[in-house]
Amino acid sequence: MLVSYSKRSTSFFMNRALLDDSVSFNEEQHQLIESNSKYYQFGIDYTINKEHSLSASISSDGGTNETDIDSETDQFAFETLNNRQFSHNYSESRNNAYTLDLGYRYDIGDKGERLDFASSYGENKMDNSNFNKNELIDIINNTNTSNSNRDSQDQDHVKYSSRLDYTLPLKDKKGKFEVGIKYDI
Repeated sequence: MLVSYSKRSTSFFMNRALLDDSVSFNEEQHQLIESNSKYYQFGIDYTINKEHSLSASISSDGGTNETDIDSETDQFAFETLNNRQFSHNYSESRNNAYTLDLGYRYDIGDKGERLDFASSYGENKMDNSNFNKNELIDIINNTNTSNSNRDSQDQDHVKYSSRLDYTLPLKDKKGKFEVGIKYDI
């Protein structure tokens, strides 16, 4: 089992101006990022007898990521505050996945002839959402405009795979003949 958590917070302040100082900007931004993930895996190998063996494993992987950004920008013209802009951006993503693997091996005789079968099934679900809000205050004209948007996206992925392989050593033991078939969806 593997579990991880991280939290990172950053802030910055920036002052930009044209060379003649006719227009300048002061910008301040605060950002918080949180990540949380968990991974589990369990497996077993079982030898039935000298010729037959089985294997199985299951794994689960999931986590969340959240980003929260707030910023404020002041615009000056000849050192007079013209407008102020506020921005808030929040995004969140969630991921949950699991995989099941099964295997069977049949050793035919004692000369290396072998039959292998393996199958895998997995699902992955991802949910993403975003929220953005912006507000502009025009100090000179005493107006205020704002807009916001929200979007989300959900994705589901399913994967299935199976394969069957046959191996036959050549008589001079300098090579082997292999043939197989695989199916993916």
